Amino acid sequence: GGPDKAGPEALIQAAEAIGKDAEVTRFVLKAATDYLASQMKALKRRDIFMALNISVTQLKDKDLVSDVRAAIDEHDLPKKALVLEITESQAITDIVEAGAKFHELKTAGAALAFDDFGAGFSSLTNLQSFEFDYLKIDKSFVEGLARGGDNAKIGRAIAQLGRDLGLTVIAEGVENPETARAAQEAGCALAQGFEFGAPAPRSHDAEPAKHRRKLWTGAMR
Repeated sequence: GGPDKAGPEALIQAAEAIGKDAEVTRFVLKAATDYLASQMKALKRRDIFMALNISVTQLKDKDLVSDVRAAIDEHDLPKKALVLEITESQAITDIVEAGAKFHELKTAGAALAFDDFGAGFSSLTNLQSFEFDYLKIDKSFVEGLARGGDNAKIGRAIAQLGRDLGLTVIAEGVENPETARAAQEAGCALAQGFEFGAPAPRSHDAEPAKHRRKLWTGAMR
């Protein structure tokens, strides 16, 4: 981002270091749900969702569930319109405690996504233990889908596993039409990456979102 800007991971780490992570979480929840509500209005549809990353440290915040519920209720968002992404690169040490918190978050109206699947700790244990709605395949395996080889086989196997478990499978790091086509052929229901658009300022209107949807639905044509 530049000399005066910090990426998401650096920002969260800095906030945690000074004990401000809960405040940052509330700020991001507010900004995200405000924007999601505005996009629903602009697109004249309520079947869209927005995803936010939540760290293992943030999961331990006693006010997280009430903050999530308040953000959802403020705009009367549909159930599961707010998706909380839990990255696999962070080890969850207390399965019981985390499972209880995930259940509370889902009861509050959020959906859960297992992020970067295949690139971190104890994937299958976590996948079996928690009530995830989405499974996001790590970019390294998605990139391999179009190239073939072992990564392609693993990527297809992960997609099949996700579908067998009743999860919506998302391909991460889709950066060209070939990878988009391969991801769809592997059974990924959704995708994200530069093929559909680079990160953009909040000020951008709803037209890019419409364009990205057309790109994905047209990837198999």
